Order: sequence, then C-alpha cells, then structure tokens
Amino acid sequence: MERIVVVGGGYAGFTAARELEKRLRRELRRGEVEVVLVDPRPYMTYQPFLPEVVAGSVEARHAAVAHRSHLHRTRLVDGTVERVDHARRAVVVRPRSGEPYDLAYDTVVVTAGAVTRVFPVPGVAEHAIGMKHVEEAVAIRDRLLTSFDRAASLPAGPERERLLTVTFVGGGFSGVEGFAELLSLAHDLTRVYPRSTRQSCGSTSSSATRASCRRSRSVRGGGSCASSNGGVRTCTWRPGSCRPRAGS
Repeated sequence: MERIVVVGGGYAGFTAARELEKRLRRELRRGEVEVVLVDPRPYMTYQPFLPEVVAGSVEARHAAVAHRSHLHRTRLVDGTVERVDHARRAVVVRPRSGEPYDLAYDTVVVTAGAVTRVFPVPGVAEHAIGMKHVEEAVAIRDRLLTSFDRAASLPAGPERERLLTVTFVGGGFSGVEGFAELLSLAHDLTRVYPRSTRQSCGSTSSSATRASCRRSRSVRGGGSCASSNGGVRTCTWRPGSCRPRAGS
C-alpha cells in the first residue's frame, strides 16, 4: 500500500489532504493508498480572521476548521515532525506523549508553514505574543482586557501608561490588521471604563483634548502610533532604531 504523508495541517496541508481524498477516492476505498496528516493541532487556523478574533468581532471558533470534520479518509497523527529522512524515506514523529518514532512514506508533502519571526529588538522574544494561532489571538485580547482592569484602579503615571500601551513589531498584514482591530477594541472599551477616559484625556468636554487623544504620528524606526479617545496608545514598528520597553 502506498502511503502519502502530509507534514502540517495548516491551510496548505489541510487543502492537500482534502484534494487527495477527492482525487484518490477509489484507491482509498480499495486500500491501495493511505493518506496521513501529521500536526500537533487538531484544526486548521484561518489566519486572515485572527485580527478580528483579537478584537472580538469574530469568535475564535470561526477561525478554526477541525480536521476530523472534513478529512474522513485521512489518518490523523497528533504529533510534530522533527526530521524528514529522505534516504530512509521516513519522517521522525514526536507524539504529544511518548517517544519519537519513524513513519515511513512513499510520498511526502511538506506544508509545515512558518513560525513567528523574532526581530533583533530587545524584549520581543521574552515578552511579545505572536499572531499565528487562535490561542495567541485570544491571549492578546485577554491581555488588553486585563490591562484595562488594572489601569482603571491606578492614578495617571508611568505604570498606567505602560498598561495602556500596545506595541506591534512588524507592519505586514497581521501587524496592520491587528493594529486597526485592537485600536477599535480599545475605543469600545473606553465606554465601559469611563474613569479611564477622564484620567487619560482630561475633561471629555474639551474638543481640543479629544482631538489630541485621537492623534496619529510617526514613530522613529519606521511605523506609526495612534491613540484612541481613551488614551490607549497602539503602536506598530518595523525593524529599525526603535527600542520598545520590555513588557509594553
């Protein structure tokens, strides 16, 4: 029996396995071919929806597609491929629990995807949250909600400013979309935290103050920084000379 191993269950891997099921329907039914998909997550993440998950405009479950709901003739392996050994025609799989083992293949499809790049900016590797998976998008949203709660009980000052500052490193699709969606969420949160609005922007009756709190300005290092009318600053940076503070 010929075995086709698909490494990675993201968009490319999920689509490849689904198309193989369609094109090899007869062979799979007769047991002549086996399609195996190896991925540590049981679902495919639809990454274009992640910025909306951050803002809460799209539920997290709508950005994930369960493998088992659509891949009925594919053998799903819960694990991570550590190495592809072409000489032995086998991949080394590390399961969630247990020792690594070899999985032989006749054809291998490598769709492992990518990892979040960590730019040479101090503090990013230790404190930043990526935006590749649903769990990370939810974590960003939770972090902002928690920061608003903590900042609401603090007087104006450095600690409050740190809690209400969100830094985006990278100005690609995820950075720009995430920037806009998180700023929208912060704007909506000011209605729930009116005290935060008053302390951050002063008198809400002052049109000059409201205008200054909606400002948008350039940031050293290549990027932009905008403030909502609640005084929450969201910044996006491309790698350059900027040095955001750790924990911001």
